[in-house]
Amino acid sequence: MKAMLKRKLTSLQGMRFAIVGGMNTLVDFLLFFLLTSVHWHYLLAQVVAYSGGVCNSYLMNRRWTFSSERIHVGEIGKFLTVNGISLSVAALLLYGFTHLGWGWLWAKGLATVIALVVNFFGNKWWVFPRKTPFNEPSNPITR
Repeated sequence: MKAMLKRKLTSLQGMRFAIVGGMNTLVDFLLFFLLTSVHWHYLLAQVVAYSGGVCNSYLMNRRWTFSSERIHVGEIGKFLTVNGISLSVAALLLYGFTHLGWGWLWAKGLATVIALVVNFFGNKWWVFPRKTPFNEPSNPITR
C-alpha cells in the first residue's frame, strides 16, 4: 500500500513537473531561437535561454509541484546547483549532437529531454524532498 501511494505521489509530481517544464521549455526555446536568429553563438544563447525559465521553475516547482512551504538560502543554492548541472548536461549534449551533424532543433530537443530527467530527480530528491511517511527511514534505529 505504501509503495502504491508513493508511486501515485511521484506520478502526480511528474505530471506537474512536466507542465511547469513545458512552460519553461517554451521560454527556453523561444529565447534560444530568437538569440541565434540575431547571430548569437548557440552555446551562449543556450545559457541565456535556459536561465530565462529558471526563476519561474523555482517558484512553480517549489510551491505547486513539490509543495515546499519555506524558502531558504540552502534550498535556493541547491536549486541553482541542480539547474547548473542540468544546464551543463544540456549544453554538453547540444555541443556533441551538433558536432555529430545534427541540426540545432533536433540537438536541442534531445538535450532538453535528457536534462529534464536530470532536473526532475535532482529537484525531487535533493532540493524539495518531501517530509512524508513515504520517505522516512524504515529502519527504527535511524529514526
